[in-house]
Amino acid sequence: QDGLKQCLAEFRQQLAWVERLDVTLGPVADPVSQRASASDAVDPENDFQREMSFYRQAQAAVLEALPRLQKLQVPTRRPDDYFAEMAKSDQQMQKIRQKLKSKQEAMERSEKAKQLRAMRKYGKKVQVEILQRRQKEKKNMLNAVKKYQKGLSDKLDFLDEEQTSSQGNKKGSASQRTKKGPNAKRRYKNQKFGFGGKKKGSKWNTKESFNDVSSFQSKVAHNKGPGKGGRGGKGGKKALNKRPGKRARQKMKNRAR
Repeated sequence: QDGLKQCLAEFRQQLAWVERLDVTLGPVADPVSQRASASDAVDPENDFQREMSFYRQAQAAVLEALPRLQKLQVPTRRPDDYFAEMAKSDQQMQKIRQKLKSKQEAMERSEKAKQLRAMRKYGKKVQVEILQRRQKEKKNMLNAVKKYQKGLSDKLDFLDEEQTSSQGNKKGSASQRTKKGPNAKRRYKNQKFGFGGKKKGSKWNTKESFNDVSSFQSKVAHNKGPGKGGRGGKGGKKALNKRPGKRARQKMKNRAR
C-alpha cells in the first residue's frame, strides 16, 4: 500500500480542473423510484440493468460538469464551421466505393441472369405445350383416318378441320404481309427510281412474227454457209482442228514404234 501511494504521488500532477476534466460521481437518481441506484444491487448478468447504471452515471457526470464549464466560459457546443477530419483516408473510401459498386453490378448481373433463365424456361414450356398439342392433333387425325379406312366411321370432319386451319394460316400470313408492306429501303428505291413501267415489247413473239419465215436461211441455220467448216464448205478452224479417227491414231502409233 505504501508503494502504491508513492507511485501515485510521483505521477500525480497538480493541474486545474479545466485541464483534467475528471468527474467521479455515482448514478443519478432513478426517476421512477426517486432514489439512487447505487445502493441497489445491480445484477451484472442482467444486460439492461448494467447498461442503465452506466447511462445514469454518465448522466450525473454531465449534469455536474456542464455548469462548471459554463462558469469557466468553456464552449460546450460544436461551432457551425467546425471541420472534423475523416477517420479513413480518401483512398480507402474510394476503394470501399469501388467494392460496393462491383457488388451492386454483380447483383444486377445475377438478377438479369435469373430473368433470362426464367424466360428460357417459360419459352421451353410453351414450346413443349405446342409440340404436345400438335402431336395430339396428329394422333386424333390418324385415328380418324384409320376408323374411316376400316369402315367404322363415315365422317370426314378431320379433313374439313385441316383445310380450315390451313386456310386460317394462309389468311393470317396474307394479312400480315399486307399490313407489313414494303420496308424503308424498298420505299426509298421506289421513290428514287420509280416503279418501272411497260416496256416496248419489240422482242416479244406475236402470231404474225411466228408465222413469218421470210428471213429464214437454211445454210446459216444448219451451219452450211461459207467459212463454217461444213461438208460442202472450204473448211475453217473446225476442219483444221478435227481429231483423227481411231484407226488413224492406231496407225500413227504403229509407225512410231
